[in-house]
Amino acid sequence: MLIDTTTQTLEMKLAGAVSTTELPCTLAYIDGEASNFFPTLQHSISNGTTEVTILSAPEPRGKRMVKFMYIRNVDTATATVTIQLADGATNREIVSIAL
Repeated sequence: MLIDTTTQTLEMKLAGAVSTTELPCTLAYIDGEASNFFPTLQHSISNGTTEVTILSAPEPRGKRMVKFMYIRNVDTATATVTIQLADGATNREIVSIAL
């Protein structure tokens, strides 16, 4: 997945509140423009049904390419996670999965 404008971010949210523990997320991406690319990690944690940014927007003229995303359910109950592309006021669901 490629994030290529300063208005785009990648977000996660849960379908409901967790029982005991929020879900951690690690996202690996390549950040850069033209021929200068830098591998980077971004760590985040869910916040119930509130949208959490798991990949921030790139700098102007920059691009961010997702290489790997890891979300682990460390809660005691099943959690449904939705990953969405936020572009300004528009959200586009990419995937929703029960973990």
